[in-house]
Amino acid sequence: MGVELYEVRPGARVSGTRRAGNVSAKGSLHTKAFVVDRQKLFVGSFNLDPRSAKLNTELGVIIESPELASLSVDWIDEALPRATYEVTLNHKGKLRWTGQTNGEQEVWTKDPETSFWTRFNVSFMRILPIKGQL
Repeated sequence: MGVELYEVRPGARVSGTRRAGNVSAKGSLHTKAFVVDRQKLFVGSFNLDPRSAKLNTELGVIIESPELASLSVDWIDEALPRATYEVTLNHKGKLRWTGQTNGEQEVWTKDPETSFWTRFNVSFMRILPIKGQL
């Protein structure tokens, strides 16, 4: 259906942006954004709603502007190779991450730039009855 999903690399630098918050914090302010058919742009952010600190609520705006949406796509396309991993499913339905390292394409079958212990903790959290809090 033409949907592509990308995950920003830890420590990615994108020109025109700056990091907000404490570098050592476990989380940071972030945004969720997407463009539909180079016609509409959605931008949502953690800091638009104070409830987001306790509940995963999301507010945002839809901007109906082909010019701004197209400009955003061009900017995103330029930043994707160096700042993100493309997240896809393999033929068995398992996640894989594809990215470039020193100009060479690489594929990971485990979340890149994570340790065994980080992945273990995430897996352990999945068995706890906290889904309603996520």
